[in-house]
Amino acid sequence: MKQRIFLFLAVCMLMAVPCMAQLHLNAVTISGPTEIMEGRSAYYHVYAHWCDGSVEDVTSSATFYLWSNYATISGNKVTTGQVDQNEVNYLSADYGGVGANALIFYIIDYH
Repeated sequence: MKQRIFLFLAVCMLMAVPCMAQLHLNAVTISGPTEIMEGRSAYYHVYAHWCDGSVEDVTSSATFYLWSNYATISGNKVTTGQVDQNEVNYLSADYGGVGANALIFYIIDYH
């Protein structure tokens, strides 16, 4: 009986080894506002979700991608230009070879 319990515990420990032995990245997420007034700026952050359940802010190491004709990005700061109507834009990020789902944000025309 003791051998079976030991074997069971050894198998359980081996199953946990992949995450414990080498922490690996499960997902990357991006967060920030979904609306920015025209002519204003906003900051976005990137988070790494690790296999052990921990979450780390990796903004300074992430690569950002912006799809917009009305905004620019520098680091994690998005700056919007003037728009004639509300405009849809897309922002994504990559960290450690894992990409975050695109975040949709609107540039709001306040005129």
